[in-house]
Amino acid sequence: MLIQKKYTGLMSVVQNLKEKPENWVPAGFPLISMMNLEDKGDKGKIEVIKKYLVELDKPLFMNYEKVRDVWALEDYYQSIGPLQFEFDSQYLTFID
Repeated sequence: MLIQKKYTGLMSVVQNLKEKPENWVPAGFPLISMMNLEDKGDKGKIEVIKKYLVELDKPLFMNYEKVRDVWALEDYYQSIGPLQFEFDSQYLTFID
């Protein structure tokens, strides 16, 4: 729908994928909200996706740190690949 409407600068996203397809929420996420100006010296300032450092003293990393050895041994960290969804397109609705 984003292409059909000739929208640019948006990433296609779908929310509520754990729900039934009729409860999915398709949307366009503005890429500019993830962008940051970086000075590249002789290339001038260019827009790039913001870099985020892992905060090693925060609860999320600390919880991961407790299980990372087990995850590595048991191969829990690997994804089996992209999820594939099959559904009736009648459930897709878009807001103009």
